[in-house]
Amino acid sequence: MKRSLMAAAAACALSLGVAGCGISNGYFDTRSVAPAGEFQARPLTSGEIVNAAPTAAEAVNFVADAERQLAALSEEAARIQWTRATNITYDTMWLESRINAKVTETQVELAGQAAAFNDVEVPADVRRKLNLLRLGIVLPAPNRPGAANELADITTRLDSTYSVGKFDYQGRQITLDDANVLIADSRDPNETKALYEGWRTISPVMAADYAR
Repeated sequence: MKRSLMAAAAACALSLGVAGCGISNGYFDTRSVAPAGEFQARPLTSGEIVNAAPTAAEAVNFVADAERQLAALSEEAARIQWTRATNITYDTMWLESRINAKVTETQVELAGQAAAFNDVEVPADVRRKLNLLRLGIVLPAPNRPGAANELADITTRLDSTYSVGKFDYQGRQITLDDANVLIADSRDPNETKALYEGWRTISPVMAADYAR
């Protein structure tokens, strides 16, 4: 083992030079050659100190990368959501729930990262996009494992409940879309009242999803 370490050290010295094998920790330069058993460190000059603060260039790159991520994710989500909306089954609801969770997790993550540039001076268009990343989440999930999936399951289930909901009206089952048309066309207050009351029979089963 000792021979292997010595050989590795020799190879490093030959290929990079002894100074290149050291480590810079941001505040002290440990690359100075020291006698065996001794450690030498010198403070770095102000120009050598690593600046950890985010820069405007990093903000521009971050926004561009976020836009690429969201563009690809939005197209995938839109296709799945349209499929579920036009063919509501357990499988399409499952697919939409999964993609919605992924979208939420990505939005929450990007919002947190965008906040790192709050105090960085950037062009107006970049600032607007950073603000949208932070403030544009309509229904963010808590930042804990499984929260985005749980929220996506609930929102998909709530939306689908209304989409497939039906109630009895004048001896026949009608959907909420049917009721909407009848309410829009009717001028009979008794009819619109009956339709509204029927509409309200769809929502009670949704109450449990609003409770913790």
